[in-house]
Amino acid sequence: MTDLDSIIASRPGISLAVLDAIADLQTRRDRKYVLTEDEAIVALVSVQDRLAALEINGIRSFQYRSLYFDTPDLSSYLGAATSRRRRYKVRVRQYVDHGNSMLEVKTRGVRETTVKHRVAYDTANPEQLTSEAMGFIDHMVGRPALGASLVASMWTGYQRSTLVDTDDNSRITIDRRVQAAPVDGAWRQITDRVIVETKAAGDATPLDYVLWSHGIRPVRVSKFAAAMALHNPSLPANKWRRVLRRHFVRPFTNTF
Repeated sequence: MTDLDSIIASRPGISLAVLDAIADLQTRRDRKYVLTEDEAIVALVSVQDRLAALEINGIRSFQYRSLYFDTPDLSSYLGAATSRRRRYKVRVRQYVDHGNSMLEVKTRGVRETTVKHRVAYDTANPEQLTSEAMGFIDHMVGRPALGASLVASMWTGYQRSTLVDTDDNSRITIDRRVQAAPVDGAWRQITDRVIVETKAAGDATPLDYVLWSHGIRPVRVSKFAAAMALHNPSLPANKWRRVLRRHFVRPFTNTF
């Protein structure tokens, strides 16, 4: 059987500018799957002729690090854990390979769509939000003074490859070697699985249909939520307990 790197390498390359032009998808429906590598390979082989791979400076697998922020009473985490309608997520995402960063705010739109707002961000001190960042967060979430109440809470890191379906302009992200670290804590691997996410403006993608035909359904857990729940087992996580038990490691395992 081929491997994931071979599938990704076999596809035509596409630049970031072209990908953003045809599949920007800042408002979208996300479906996330936690797969073994063999499951991911079988599914991607079925749709590979539709796909192109993001390539920057000859690289197709990129290191990401994200620092998530929450209030002292964990309103972001608990909003996700209890499916609150007006939940939000705030993170600083670092694109390690090319050295730039974005401040991102995610909110929920109509019909369970994800709306992502992002702005370039200087991360000289990523754990301390600037006053401009706080104002951006307040505006996007619609909660005055929220930004000032946020504190850095959890790092996640992984290797990501991005594919675009050139027929329907949907995206597929493939995340491997997923790890996490509490602020001032050690990095730990939290799963040996591959996290595949489809991102589309409307209906399910061809990859979704392939996965469903194999009895694989999307899950709701995020890397942030998984890392928080694994690090602190006392947090409410009933919504994700089955996924965490089946696919993630408790407690954190060896330093990555």
